[in-house]
Amino acid sequence: MNERPIGEEPTHAITERIADLQAIQKANPPESKQWQDASAALAPLFAEMQKRFPGEIDPTQDDPEDGFWGKPISVYTRAQAIADGYLIDVTEWARVHGFKLHTVMTAAVWRDCVEWNEEDNKRKGTGQDEKGRALDVFAMAAWAMRGKRDSDRANFTVLRTPREGRGAKARAVDLVIHVGPGDTAEAVLTIMFPGED
Repeated sequence: MNERPIGEEPTHAITERIADLQAIQKANPPESKQWQDASAALAPLFAEMQKRFPGEIDPTQDDPEDGFWGKPISVYTRAQAIADGYLIDVTEWARVHGFKLHTVMTAAVWRDCVEWNEEDNKRKGTGQDEKGRALDVFAMAAWAMRGKRDSDRANFTVLRTPREGRGAKARAVDLVIHVGPGDTAEAVLTIMFPGED
């Protein structure tokens, strides 16, 4: 099997490889062959990420938390945001459309595009449900991500029936899907409104 050149790899694949190699480094002492092999493999990956995101990645910094400003006073993690209800974990539903990464929606996207109940069906005269509405979002997000190798995000539009009011006419809403690092630098997906990040 021929491996693609790093420059042709999608960003999410590179971030996954970086996370895997960093996990190997954390699990092994620096003098071990495993640590040294992982370190050698990381260099071209970091170089590619620096090309794609100039000025944002500094692989020479041993502890990113000890940067110019020192350790942060407080860090709000993705797991905390899920527990607090600011992010909604939709990973299982997203797998239906081939999403392999942990996937969340912001609470605002969930309320606007997915949340639905029987009262809404009665008021609107429709037969929708939350899972179907979520699958519409995933289908459009998956379509938007096709061929996006040089970006960590894709913009897309979803037609959805708004919950407010009586009308059942579908209206367009603009969304963004973003691949980025999770709490342990693993690649994760977030579906949000433009400007929510």
